[in-house]
Amino acid sequence: MLAAYRGPADTPSKLERGFRKLIAHAGLPEPQYNVVVAGLTFDAYWPQWKLVVEVDSDPYHNNPRAFENNRIRDATVQKHDLRVLRVTGDRLDNAPGAVLADVLALRRLPGP
Repeated sequence: MLAAYRGPADTPSKLERGFRKLIAHAGLPEPQYNVVVAGLTFDAYWPQWKLVVEVDSDPYHNNPRAFENNRIRDATVQKHDLRVLRVTGDRLDNAPGAVLADVLALRRLPGP
């Protein structure tokens, strides 16, 4: 157990902390938080599932420039054979079960 401990996660936003609690309560493996993947920093990353998650808050993601930048970021990481899940604060607050279902549906387990 101690060998797997990575210390406290760097989750600076309330939404990221909410996502972390959701994952922990569901018993899912803890992802890496605020980690660089394909040259970009993402909120959460499960390398074993090839899945990155971005928790998008209105102040930082609800404008035309951010919308375009997010699409470029998504395309960049997809070129590295990774999946991207974007979760809004509203969805995290009002449909946490659906967020978990998406995480589970998008994970890629290693093949035989």
